[in-house]
Amino acid sequence: MKAIILAAGAGTRLQSLTNGNPKCLLRIGSKTLIEHHLDALQSHNITDIIIVLGFKKEQIISYVENFPFNFTFIENKEYLTTNTIYSLWLARETMARSDFLYFNADVLGDKRIVKYLLDAEQKNILAINKARCAEEEVKVILNNEQIVEIGKQLDPHLCAGEFIGIGKFSVTSNEQFITCMQNYISHNEKNLFFEKAVNDLCKIHPIYALDVTHIPCIEIDFEEDYHRAVA
Repeated sequence: MKAIILAAGAGTRLQSLTNGNPKCLLRIGSKTLIEHHLDALQSHNITDIIIVLGFKKEQIISYVENFPFNFTFIENKEYLTTNTIYSLWLARETMARSDFLYFNADVLGDKRIVKYLLDAEQKNILAINKARCAEEEVKVILNNEQIVEIGKQLDPHLCAGEFIGIGKFSVTSNEQFITCMQNYISHNEKNLFFEKAVNDLCKIHPIYALDVTHIPCIEIDFEEDYHRAVA
């Protein structure tokens, strides 16, 4: 099991808090966002970490390189004009060889989420908050606990909750996952969320929802998210 952390974005909506630094280095309590992820991974003996970088990549590398992990750094040179589908596609060689945990770097979540994902018998599973959704969130429609649709564009009234940005994917379906991404990349559709490919994948391989509504977790997109996280 490896971990892939997407940390390429510039975090422009939080510039008043980041002071021009990468968003994943924003401090929540005594630790940065990315350090919270690394702590969760270390507690479950996951040491092979792939970080996809872009904005001020040197700062992130300098910050994490002394942590006790085997890091692989991948640069998204097009981070200003692309989105998570392209960043994850750049890590496709790792995906082709291994099960992996997926992380959006700007998510703050309790380390129990990693434990429950690893303990789950389902090979492909996404952590879901079954709270009422708004337009901004990546939402899911479920059939029992199986994801049948995922995306921001879904009608919130039809959705069971939001994907919080942490999940587990199996090497047994990653070849098809890569193909789903490639279908967009080959048409230069790089400025998409990776969930666009997940939505295609769930039509081929079952992807399940892990209900983490009872566990503290928040994506830090806006200033109000940050203030909720530190409260």
